[in-house]
Amino acid sequence: MISLERTRIGRFKIEDSLSLEELKRKKDSCCSIDSALSHLDEITLGEDSFQRARKGMPVITITDNLLLYQYVRLKGPDNNLFGIGKVELNRIKIERIIKPIS
Repeated sequence: MISLERTRIGRFKIEDSLSLEELKRKKDSCCSIDSALSHLDEITLGEDSFQRARKGMPVITITDNLLLYQYVRLKGPDNNLFGIGKVELNRIKIERIIKPIS
């Protein structure tokens, strides 16, 4: 093998990419983290589960319709993304907390 080129990652394709010059000229060239992670299933938590999860504590939940060990987007009661979790047997393990921009 002489070279290797990544042409896609998730929903992002190389055809949709911008050069640095194009990026400097465009004002709205970025997407939200939620949009960038849209290939992951999302789970919206109730207030109690949200309070536990944002402290990094696992959330006990029914995971029947989710694949074991898949990553999921975690949203709070306000429907805002706050983290990424990993599905385990009967819970979601918190993998990353995303701090909101103030």
